[in-house]
Parts: sequence; C-alpha cells; structure tokens
Amino acid sequence: MKKYSNVVALTPEIFEAFIPDIEHFKYYNAAKNNQQFSDYYINSGFSWALIEDGEIISIFGGVQVSHNTAEVCLLLGKSYRKHIIKCIKVIKYYLDNHSPEHITRFESNCELDNSKAINLDTKCFGFKIVGIRTGFGLNGEDFVLLERIKN
Repeated sequence: MKKYSNVVALTPEIFEAFIPDIEHFKYYNAAKNNQQFSDYYINSGFSWALIEDGEIISIFGGVQVSHNTAEVCLLLGKSYRKHIIKCIKVIKYYLDNHSPEHITRFESNCELDNSKAINLDTKCFGFKIVGIRTGFGLNGEDFVLLERIKN
C-alpha cells in the first residue's frame, strides 16, 4: 500500500490555519464558527490534512453516524487545483484504508444546486446519489445525500 508522508492528523491548529478555496469558504466558515462541529470532526472522528509545499491542500475525514456509516467532510484549499490528482488519490486511499475498520459506508451531503460538488463526489470519489434531504442546510437549503461503499 502506498504511504503518503504529507498527510497528517487534523489538529485544531491546522484547522485554524487552513485557507479554503473560494467554493469551500462558506462551508469552512460555518464549521469554523461552530466549535461543536470542528471539535466533533477533530476529536470524535477520523480526519486528516494533506500538505504540499508547506500549504494545506485539503482537510478531510469523517465521523461515525451509525454502527457502520460515517459522514464525510471534504474541504479543498485555495491551491488544490495544482494537486487535484494527488488530492483525489489521497482522499480515496485514506477513507478506504485508514478509517475505522467497522466503517463500510460513507455519506456525503452537497447543496442541491452545487453541481461542482456533486460531480466531484460522484465522478472522482465514487459516491452515488441516494436521496434528497429537504431543509437540511443551516438556512433550510435542500441537500443531495450521496453514499459510497468502502473498497
């Protein structure tokens, strides 16, 4: 199995230093302004940061929501486009090989009108659309529920 030396456990300091891509800014700010959310992913789940050339490219991971399911969170940094292929490979590898063994299913939620995020999850990470979560967002937005079975 491939080892990625530039992936580290997500810490509060890394989370605070992260500079998101403009498309992920809203979600990062919502997480950053909700201490319970960031504590939940950092302390209760499994989460990592991909660092390239001293810059945080992505923070990602998940938290268990049922006996075998984890809800994943993926935030891309402002320079992720330079490293997109590696970013995709690393995230898939870590979800499949470094998440808890009993986790066999991942869930992701994307705003209904965010076709870029839905395409990223489906085309790059292998998620499948399984439903709509009406009023799921912080401001009552509808979200697409996606799932991926662990490889």
